[in-house]
Amino acid sequence: MQNNLLNIRNNNPYYQLVAKDILKHIPKELKEIADNIPQLPILSTDNYFLHYTIYPILATSNEDQVLQKVLDIYREYTKSEEYQSTKILTTLDDELSKIHSYMLTKTILEKIREKMKDKLERMRSSEEGRKTLSSISPQMRDDVDSGAHVNALMNRLLQDASQGNQKAQQLLQQITSTAVSDVINRLHEKVQEAREKGKDLPREVKEVFEEAKKTTEKAKDLKDLMSGGRKAGKTGTSFEKLLNLLDKLVEVEGVSDILTLSKKITDSIPRFAHIKKQRDRHGTEVYGYRLTRNLEHALPRELALPDDLFYYKLASQGLLSKEKIRVMEGAYYVVIDKSGSMEGKKTIWARSVALALYRLARRKNRRYFLRFFDTEVYPIDDPIERPEEIIEHIVKVHSSGGTSIDNALLTAVRDIRQSRLSEYTNTVILITDGEDHVTVDPSRLKENNITLVAVMIEGENDTLKKLAEESGGQYLKAELDERGALKIVKIAER
Repeated sequence: MQNNLLNIRNNNPYYQLVAKDILKHIPKELKEIADNIPQLPILSTDNYFLHYTIYPILATSNEDQVLQKVLDIYREYTKSEEYQSTKILTTLDDELSKIHSYMLTKTILEKIREKMKDKLERMRSSEEGRKTLSSISPQMRDDVDSGAHVNALMNRLLQDASQGNQKAQQLLQQITSTAVSDVINRLHEKVQEAREKGKDLPREVKEVFEEAKKTTEKAKDLKDLMSGGRKAGKTGTSFEKLLNLLDKLVEVEGVSDILTLSKKITDSIPRFAHIKKQRDRHGTEVYGYRLTRNLEHALPRELALPDDLFYYKLASQGLLSKEKIRVMEGAYYVVIDKSGSMEGKKTIWARSVALALYRLARRKNRRYFLRFFDTEVYPIDDPIERPEEIIEHIVKVHSSGGTSIDNALLTAVRDIRQSRLSEYTNTVILITDGEDHVTVDPSRLKENNITLVAVMIEGENDTLKKLAEESGGQYLKAELDERGALKIVKIAER
């Protein structure tokens, strides 16, 4: 395709990097189509910069007709409330701008694919079209003769083209080009009509951008979770990690409720959490100065004093030494009942609390461990610590099985001891609706500096209550709402 502007941009190294990063994640079923749209790298990168840049400046015109119509659409889009509200999320945020551009590109490709299927269907309904399709390959001829579904025709065409079939490649290029023009022309016409009537963006155009915005909002929630609510920089959370998480969570029932409730909970917590510290000569922070007669602890400058002054200070008030403090925060260890009786509202609430506690752990610079349990403890090997794995497990683990609270607590004690955290302050938060008899000895918790916060969802468990109280912790009856969740997080924060 001869187009100076297109060639200049395609030869721009930064444009190439952004386009490559976005387009390499396009789903397989759309990749062959994407490779036949020469304007796509420009569309994806322009959308990225439109949302990333503080004050984007649009070009006055474009030689390519498709890109010119996209430019006209963008002129109206940048005047809309939809654009302004999206920019709050994406401005100077590399990852979220890429997420938005990826989703917009994917949405447009899906529309183009549907238009291509319409064209194949129309070809099959005419004698000339059937002849053209049948000439591509024997398999395509069989699909045409058997009246295969249009999806099968599309997949066959893409497969033949990917295998180097020239006839298939030529037809694919032809119907792709026509479908691109049809989709962009349709959106362009709707925008022009709305502009002439002095109206806002038409519904059909808004829907294209709305899907990208919704996904970007969800990505921001995930990014905030992984960064502990702090502002993550350009390298704080990778685009690939966010995209992989979004792909995994898209079919999970209740995921929006979990993310929304956990965000409400943490938004109610002060951003600057109290961090427990104690004086210790082996600590990592200087607290001040103190006097000592132990020469090993004295400041070097004290040892360099003249002899008469040195011995005078040593015999009287002592020599100066640094007094240090060390952080005493250990771990938040969250263990959630995944038995069959926890299904529904109970598990959504419990997992929302677990996510909120994760964000609290990041604010307090605490370790965070997560496990689930029924009669067994999951994962079988090590507890979950990595941010993306924490989020994925919280929203994806299915409720099933029985309940063994003893097994869950003993595993928590073992994990904390093996992580060498026993000398620090550790809090185990156990959320369950199980009423099984708990036999764990309180000394097992105390010798590992573990305070147990037991959260009972409906029902009663006297043995669990006794253990929590003997550990210096608390036993709470869960209130399955935002207020009840916040109460637990505030107890853990103390």
